Amino acid sequence: MLDIMNWILVFSLSAAFVGLYYAIDFTIFKQKPDLLSLLIGLGPVAFISYIAETYLYNLSFSLILSILLIAPIIEELTKFGATSYGKKIRNGLGVGLGFALSENTLYFHTFLSMYSLSMIIISYIILRGLGDPLLHQFTAAIDSKTWEKGNPAWIGVAMAIHMGYNFAAMVMASLNTIFMYPVMAGEIIALLVGMKFLTGIKEEKKEEIQEAKKEEKIEVVKEEMELDYSSLDAFRKSVKEFIDKEGFNALVKKLKMETGYEKTKFIRMAKFESEDGSRRYIEIGPIGIAVIAGIIVGLGYLIYFLIL
Repeated sequence: MLDIMNWILVFSLSAAFVGLYYAIDFTIFKQKPDLLSLLIGLGPVAFISYIAETYLYNLSFSLILSILLIAPIIEELTKFGATSYGKKIRNGLGVGLGFALSENTLYFHTFLSMYSLSMIIISYIILRGLGDPLLHQFTAAIDSKTWEKGNPAWIGVAMAIHMGYNFAAMVMASLNTIFMYPVMAGEIIALLVGMKFLTGIKEEKKEEIQEAKKEEKIEVVKEEMELDYSSLDAFRKSVKEFIDKEGFNALVKKLKMETGYEKTKFIRMAKFESEDGSRRYIEIGPIGIAVIAGIIVGLGYLIYFLIL
């Protein structure tokens, strides 16, 4: 029973960090990690990677080789295979976050069961919780670019980044506690900059596509039928003809009668005009509430153990 509670604890901790990056992706990087891809990363990708890495480690019996070579190659190949579903950056982000959720749960459980709880272990959990999901979602997003570019060099880039991260982690482990934090901070900052660059490229393309679509819509509007306002009968007749030719939705758009909006499932911020000028509001959906609740629970666990 106690072990089950430990698994629930470490899964909640891992989920809190993953939820944090899910929110960061959605609000800052303007990317929504795919939830199905997250489940793929959580289950099949983590399982296959664990089996393959364990087998190869048993053949080599070299921890350094496993950390610097075997793990990056196996994990990036399995994550790349998982991004075959969707083949977009948001699929890579989902796969990476799901994989990190499984991996950190396993690591957290191992450390809490092997060692007594102390500030060192708590520091390790916080540092790994902040770094691991960011690394895996970033490299998985790079893996997904292979499908778009048709160039396997992108997988090589992801592997190289993963190897560099693991090497820095080994250096960090050899230092005392005081110097661990600057090294980890440097890793996190570098990964965040890389994420901003990678998602920024995507955002620029989105803006170009949206602008092109706007131009196309303008041209289409010019070619649309015009309504006859000369008389009531003429107007009704032109409306009927417009609906027959363009459809009711096109009529609603032409008359600018759209008033509804689609509620968000996660979280979003929007700007609106009021008498006092421009203001912003935040709308939180059911998934957003669940993620925030998970983060609060995870932080609650951390505070609880820090007090102990």
